[in-house]
Amino acid sequence: MDNSEQEKYIQETKVMFRSFTDKELVESFNGQLGNSGWGWARSIYIGTMLKEFRIRNWDYSVITSESGGIKLAHGNEIYLLNEKFHLLRKAQNTNTLKSISMTKTEIKEILEIKSLELINEKTKNKLLSKVEPDTQVIVHCHFTALNGDKRIRIWQSTFLYASGSIQKSKLVFADNINMYPVWTIVKNGETLNFTLIFTSLPKGCMLFNMIENIPEPGGFDFKNIKRNDSDVYRINFS
Repeated sequence: MDNSEQEKYIQETKVMFRSFTDKELVESFNGQLGNSGWGWARSIYIGTMLKEFRIRNWDYSVITSESGGIKLAHGNEIYLLNEKFHLLRKAQNTNTLKSISMTKTEIKEILEIKSLELINEKTKNKLLSKVEPDTQVIVHCHFTALNGDKRIRIWQSTFLYASGSIQKSKLVFADNINMYPVWTIVKNGETLNFTLIFTSLPKGCMLFNMIENIPEPGGFDFKNIKRNDSDVYRINFS
């Protein structure tokens, strides 16, 4: 990878983080936790994010290891309060979360999804098959690599848009696929099965779109998905 391409990516990432609200910046960090892949793109992404933390005079010591590195494992999800990061897993009740100026819906989402992200694989899979339809939307996805090896990843800016409504459902959990900027490699002829979990759709929604809003070509756009009673769906990307 030549230096000009890396420098271009650094500048693009700086501009992106500078435009983010505080909440969006925190969500971007939380979206990186648990991703095992590493490369120059992710190194730049994380490093530029930390610089933006410093520009905003945030205290992020809670996610800094004794050696000076950054803790990127699940369990280090954070929230921002009084210009300082705190661990979500230590926010034990709704009174703590209310002090972060969150809506009731956001508090409910955190209490539900936080526990889902921290449990072991066996229990997580059991929960994924029994999620209550009125709290979350589950999309099981299948991507087959044809005509050579392929790369795929999911951006945090992926939403469900209810037809005829301004409401959008946020992506809160992705299983078995890397989040931007890290790619997941799928070998030729193999199929990657992964799961996306979103916040709930409006009760009256009959059709919705699943759209990946990204500042580059290649974002997916699945339109007019018919709502069902279980709010569990399967989508083939190939």
